[in-house]
Amino acid sequence: MANKSVTSQEWSQIFAKAWSDPSYADLLRTDPTTAVRQHLKVHDDTPLDIFLVPPRPADLTDEQLEGVVKGTYNIAMTYCC
Repeated sequence: MANKSVTSQEWSQIFAKAWSDPSYADLLRTDPTTAVRQHLKVHDDTPLDIFLVPPRPADLTDEQLEGVVKGTYNIAMTYCC
């Protein structure tokens, strides 16, 4: 089975959800595969690539964060290394 490619918009939504929902953030830290599968609604046997959650940007307002979670606002993701 092919790996599920997670889009930058999906990662933005996952990170925003973690920044706004402490219980989801805990799940993402302790069991990232389950957390990502929950968000993406993919089967347990679908291979995934998992990343760490970056800290919430200090200048991201609650309204912008809510928009990211809903998919109506996009944040720029900077990839490193």
